[in-house]
Order: sequence, then structure tokens, then C-alpha cells
Amino acid sequence: MEASKYTEVGFVGRDVESMIRDLAMTAMAIVRVEANEKNKEKITNYIENKIIEKLLPPLTSRSE
Repeated sequence: MEASKYTEVGFVGRDVESMIRDLAMTAMAIVRVEANEKNKEKITNYIENKIIEKLLPPLTSRSE
């Protein structure tokens, strides 16, 4: 985990602002992965539909 890296290494060569930025970026990445996992089925369906729309010609209705 990122926090343990900072406590083991200490503050040598790092300022607090950059450590907080790194922790925030890591937290955002974790949340993004969790959100993608939660919405995986919706994302998969969306991608499949977009591929199908590109591969298949649109259906036209003929009213003669």
C-alpha cells in the first residue's frame, strides 16, 4: 500500500505535497477500478452494441 511505502522510506527527497498527490492518484485509480468492476456488464453491453452498430447496416422500414 502507498502509505506504508512513505512510512518505511521516510521523507527523504519527498515533499508532503507530492506524497499527498501520489496517495490521491492511487485512491482515484482504486475507485475507478472498483467502479469499472461494478459496471462491467453495462460497459460490455455498451461496447458490444457499438461494435454491432458499426458492423451491421441500419434497418430501414419500408411502408409501401
